[in-house]
Amino acid sequence: MAQISTLRKFVCSLLVIFLLGAIPLYPDPAIPDMPRSMKAGLASVTRDYWPTDDWIPDVPENHGMDSGRLEEVERTIDRMDYAIDSVNVVREGYLVYEYYGEDWDADDIHMIQSCTKCITSTLVGIAIDQGLIESVNSTMMSFFNDWTIQNVDDRKMSITIEHLLTWTDGMEFHENDYPYNDPRNDLGQMWVSDDALQYCLDRPMWNDPGQSWWMNSGTLIILGGIIEIQSGMSILEYANQYLFGPLGIDNVYWSQIGGGAAGGWYHTDGGLYLTARDFAKFGYLMLNNGTWDGAQIVSEEWVTEATTPRITTGWGGSYELMGYQWWYWPSQSIYSAHGHYEQAVYVSPRHDLVVVFNGNVPDGEFYPADSLIREQIIPAIDGESSPLPGFVLVLSGFAVLAATTVIAAHVIRKRK
Repeated sequence: MAQISTLRKFVCSLLVIFLLGAIPLYPDPAIPDMPRSMKAGLASVTRDYWPTDDWIPDVPENHGMDSGRLEEVERTIDRMDYAIDSVNVVREGYLVYEYYGEDWDADDIHMIQSCTKCITSTLVGIAIDQGLIESVNSTMMSFFNDWTIQNVDDRKMSITIEHLLTWTDGMEFHENDYPYNDPRNDLGQMWVSDDALQYCLDRPMWNDPGQSWWMNSGTLIILGGIIEIQSGMSILEYANQYLFGPLGIDNVYWSQIGGGAAGGWYHTDGGLYLTARDFAKFGYLMLNNGTWDGAQIVSEEWVTEATTPRITTGWGGSYELMGYQWWYWPSQSIYSAHGHYEQAVYVSPRHDLVVVFNGNVPDGEFYPADSLIREQIIPAIDGESSPLPGFVLVLSGFAVLAATTVIAAHVIRKRK
């Protein structure tokens, strides 16, 4: 029996190693040695056309995808009654799958909610490329020398552009811990303030910059304000000239906070409306390292830096790691933008793939985009297979343990 007990302990150790080996381990939030091995875009791909005017639809099989598997996306949405308004799949530069729910079509613009944050992040990159902002190490306060700002101390003076992009600014901002209609919710109070940008700048400090991670959509309002101040243009004018225009995106609406009553500042943390196809163009720009039809819209260096994981969020799935407002899903090698009610754009350099979701999934209900990506869209690619759910791996491991123990006990008895 002692031999069996020893063997069982040995097999248990192997099982622990097996299970933990499948779990990616990352440092705590805001640790400088966060892994930086992700390559944001494709190394080098020659495109035979650019979708500036529009996407060219094509049969999935011409691009290594199974149309039957893709059609299962629509069947799943209908069967589960998911409130998904559209799904667009772009593979190797061609529109291989497109779904629109009731009352939606390709010409409709849809609010992309917090995916707007990644647009604002990209505009920061363009502003740095143009020299309007020196670098991500530039301090926030240096752009507001003529402003009277509350709660200024050494900590606030040291907040940088990078801190704002990664939500490590250290300012106190209550967004997820109170309902929006609660007077303690800063996002709600920002909306009814006289000046949204001033409200965000005035927030008190609760930690040193770079020491903690906390969701603060107000940092995107500040970044949008910095771009407007430095460029002398509204954020919409700036985006139209340097981002949307070159991509052929002209059906755009960008709302102002409080309908313009909160200082006239734009809703740079969540107020942008695009068509699904135009939203896919933005993902395609990132996939191609910031280039578009021979022009460098935003530098390749910025695309790499923006999508490099810097923060461990503890949220799991496609939200597991965060860069400059982009989320990184290590198990799928995908980076993505996400917004309320299930807006998302997924970018997979490994698969030369861009996927866009728009939806109206109510709070408290299951958000299906991650599972549709993992279980149906990625497996539709030739050479990929449906992933085993985590609990299957665990059960398999215990089955291996049980079988090994039984066999070992039988062998020992036979030897006796």
